[in-house]
Amino acid sequence: MSDRSVFLNVCRTMSRPLEEPIHLDLTQYEKAAGRRRRLRRGIDRWYADTSHKVGPRTRVWLLALTFASPDPLAARGAIREFWHSYRETFGARPYFSWAELQKRGAVHYHAICVGAPWKTEGQARRWIAAHWPHATITPHVQRRDGNWWKENAGRYVKKYAKKSWEPWEKRHPESSGDLANRSIAPAPGATYKEGRNWSVHPQQAYELLPREIRTFESNRLDHSSADLDAHLDAWDIVSTAPPFAPFPVRIRSYWIIAKLIHTPPRRGCTLGQNTAPLQMLSGAGP
Repeated sequence: MSDRSVFLNVCRTMSRPLEEPIHLDLTQYEKAAGRRRRLRRGIDRWYADTSHKVGPRTRVWLLALTFASPDPLAARGAIREFWHSYRETFGARPYFSWAELQKRGAVHYHAICVGAPWKTEGQARRWIAAHWPHATITPHVQRRDGNWWKENAGRYVKKYAKKSWEPWEKRHPESSGDLANRSIAPAPGATYKEGRNWSVHPQQAYELLPREIRTFESNRLDHSSADLDAHLDAWDIVSTAPPFAPFPVRIRSYWIIAKLIHTPPRRGCTLGQNTAPLQMLSGAGP
């Protein structure tokens, strides 16, 4: 009986086989695609690490940080300085931000702050404006609570940090495919290939993002990457290549055969056992 009780109170992984295996074409791998993949993995790990700290009264803040300069390199080091000030003011509290590109070529950041003690959106804007001197417009801020986090935060990050990357022609079959007829033009000076990628989804056209600009930033996580990955959904990928096959053969031999689904017990995911929600702070800075 004791063994059964322990089994029922641990997270498990359920395998859901696909009707047909999906071939992974790794020969088309691009650096921009790697950035988007790391962003998706980063936001999933951060969300899993942070969720157990969020209680019903925890304040959750959604931020948008912009730059007046259209030069993407104007963002170099800016977000790190911002989060350094944030940690010095409020201590070790969860945050996650990711870079995107505006149509004019400038970088902007979306961010989620969990547990920041601002009481009103106006108070939050004043603190952010004092520590983000790169914009000429009022910072965009929205306040949410722990109930919103439990119900909507997953969908929020999927919408903003997991953009769809279907080709333009598939999403807009009515389009003739001519770049000039598309609603989003490429950045000035971009090549046709860059313009084509830009038209798919300009916010995450990371081939146009300078390598000096990191894709995302977050607080230091409480759990290791391996521990977090064990509590996330994943794909079951296998290789059909024989042992010691040459690289050109191995890179074409990977297939997705099943979805691995994280299944927590009734009490919730064991990742956050014995962890209390974030404590409220009394002050919010200037």
